[in-house]
Amino acid sequence: MDKSRIHILVVEDEPGLCAGIQEALQREGYPVATAGDGQKAIERLEQRLYNLVISDVRLPGPNGTDLLAHIKARSPDTIVILMTAYGTVNTAVEAMKAGAHDYVMKGSLVRLPAAIARELEEAQVRRERNQAAAALRAAKEADATRLLKVLSSDLRLVVA
Repeated sequence: MDKSRIHILVVEDEPGLCAGIQEALQREGYPVATAGDGQKAIERLEQRLYNLVISDVRLPGPNGTDLLAHIKARSPDTIVILMTAYGTVNTAVEAMKAGAHDYVMKGSLVRLPAAIARELEEAQVRRERNQAAAALRAAKEADATRLLKVLSSDLRLVVA
């Protein structure tokens, strides 16, 4: 996977943490944009599509859950990982039901690189599976069209 083609948006209102995540991901080879609040994130999302968004749940302006809904409405294939310092099992379950791909506690951000790698790999598998299914459908349609032409030709011979 060419990491330079995977665009990531980090949404975090703590500047030091935001810069740290951005720097760590850039060292891995990913292009990373940042936003310090939900409104700035929405503006960035309107400017380009991101493959992956990592967002704090508690943000000024639209919060992480609002942002998740906005992303899923605009780009359902975008991977969203929510992070928080105040998580509960209920909030994690609700985030996953709403479409988050993962929910990471800020105290365990060491999990973040593995979560990103796993989600990107799963997204690649989904894309390949969808492409294979589309190719199979196209082949079946082409076969059906050829069969109809042969049957139509045979029917003309029988009728004549």
